[in-house]
Amino acid sequence: MLPAALSATFLPIGLLAASPFIGSFLGTIIQRLPEGRNWTTARSCCEHCKTTLGSRDLVPVVSFAVQRGRCRYCHCAIDPFHLAVEIAAALVALAAWLVHGDDPPAMALACLLGWWLLALGWIDLRTMRLPDALTLPLIGAGILHGGLNGHALAALIGASLTWATIELIRVAFLKFRNRAALGGGDVKLLAAIGAWNAPDMIGRIVLLACVGGFLCYGVMVLRGKTGALWSRAIPFGPFLAAAFFLCWLIS
Repeated sequence: MLPAALSATFLPIGLLAASPFIGSFLGTIIQRLPEGRNWTTARSCCEHCKTTLGSRDLVPVVSFAVQRGRCRYCHCAIDPFHLAVEIAAALVALAAWLVHGDDPPAMALACLLGWWLLALGWIDLRTMRLPDALTLPLIGAGILHGGLNGHALAALIGASLTWATIELIRVAFLKFRNRAALGGGDVKLLAAIGAWNAPDMIGRIVLLACVGGFLCYGVMVLRGKTGALWSRAIPFGPFLAAAFFLCWLIS
């Protein structure tokens, strides 16, 4: 009973405490992975003076606040991007705790899934790409999760059918309208959604993502940015990722 009690107490606390550090790591992935840069061993440095940063410069949230958003060496302004990702990762952990705080394994899984989706959505927002290095393992993880719960075949079928259906729609739209409605990365993210979720939940996630996208479009229209919108694509990945995480929490 004691290990279970300790797990119920300290695992949620540990996840909440670690979340800003996870966010800092995710920020590195978001910045470097799309550019093909080393995100595993390369040391962090100031973007302006290129000075290698020490541990005191890399404490999530705290370093930014203490240094007032400026490099300790050259005093140039620090991009608030990392701070935003650190806070977002902490909010993911907080949401998982609010929903699954009494079930540490479920909270841990929700955190891992949420952080993964946070990286995917943010990369798509910045680059209009969803890298295979994150989407394909997410599909595999969904099938593995299904297998651990006795639903490996259902997860595999869900991923395959979702991938085939959405890819068919994407290709048909491209052929008849001569423009892409979805990117290949969106198709793979939807396949991951199919691997992780029951069929009825897949439709809800897509619907919620579409509603979020239309609301965002409406806000941009009200702000007078319609011209820019008509001339470029809008990333769908962030809305899919957010809808996936939200539905996973409440399902």
